[in-house]
Amino acid sequence: MEKLDSILSDMISDEEQLESLVATTFGIHNGLNHMLSRLSSYHALLELELDESPTGKIYLQEGDIALRVAFELLKSLERALDVHRRDFESVDLQSLVTGVSRRLKKIGQTEFDLDFTNVQDRDTFAWGRLHLLQQIFFELPTVFHTDAPEETDKLHITVRAEVFTDEFFKSCKSVLEGGEYTLLLVSRQEREFDNQELVSFFEKQVISPNLDLADNFISIYGTVRLHGGDMLCVKNENELQSLALLFPFRRNRVEMYGEQAVDDEMLQGTETILLVDDEGIIWDVVIEMLQTLGYTVVLAANGKDCVEIYGANRGEIDLILLDMVMPEMNGHDAFFALKEIDPKVNVLLSSGYVEEEDARDVLEAGAKGFLRKPYRMVDLAGAIRGIFDRQ
Repeated sequence: MEKLDSILSDMISDEEQLESLVATTFGIHNGLNHMLSRLSSYHALLELELDESPTGKIYLQEGDIALRVAFELLKSLERALDVHRRDFESVDLQSLVTGVSRRLKKIGQTEFDLDFTNVQDRDTFAWGRLHLLQQIFFELPTVFHTDAPEETDKLHITVRAEVFTDEFFKSCKSVLEGGEYTLLLVSRQEREFDNQELVSFFEKQVISPNLDLADNFISIYGTVRLHGGDMLCVKNENELQSLALLFPFRRNRVEMYGEQAVDDEMLQGTETILLVDDEGIIWDVVIEMLQTLGYTVVLAANGKDCVEIYGANRGEIDLILLDMVMPEMNGHDAFFALKEIDPKVNVLLSSGYVEEEDARDVLEAGAKGFLRKPYRMVDLAGAIRGIFDRQ
């Protein structure tokens, strides 16, 4: 898993790393809240036991104050973290998981055995940030990885759409409320799940104290919670073999790519797009989502490959999404090489490392726009459609 850890570290921009840190902090916040609630219950029981002890009453009073202050601090932290939800959009979980699965297979890491049978005729959108959600599924192999030579690194992921009651969530000590959810069941072994087997992640920590509380667990848990869901475990497993990730169900595609109502037919197209980026691990997910909008997508790993592919396929590529910072040939040089092949080439610039002003000469020379990473799918899809619609 060292290779995958290195790839994950290299592919995340500074802004994305900050958002990942926010998600991890949110996980720590929720874990502390769960444990403090537990301690508060034990504290109430001790109050009955120490009712006749003067010294005990002093300790209890101080304990009450400490718990109250701790809960107030957690509320302040939650308010500070909540602002990061402002850039959320609808993300298709099926497309996302399929894209991550394809990339992991390409780099020779854990394979996903995907089962979408239960949701073939249903939407499975989550309200969130694309790169944070995809990070969950890239991190799952590191959580479930085993060094045992007889075991292969393969994860079984079943996606279900279900309605859960308030009583169910109370029974498994989850903070969620009853309603419709998209449920992703992740397991080392292909198996059937009974929902009554499930318990919330931090409750599992209480009943299985020897379970390793790894950083990746907290990151995944925090990201799911940040997106309004929860992460459940199987009660009777002595070690982690399975996880259930729940996300609130979004009913249709009307708000697929934005907070305000957007008709996704306005974002659909049939053109061919060449994506040029050396961080290929990101693009399998984006490619999958653009393909759901009807586009044909080709991927180039660097500027040199981009120029060669475009030159060999003149008239067949309608738009190039060009990253500015790449090895072998950067976006700046690639753009002007493309202009020599076709003065009317459509190029949309993107970068997470340079600002739009740094690409001013390229924009003045005819590039159609600039997208700052990380961007939302609504921004990408809208920018692409806008270029084509202006022609």
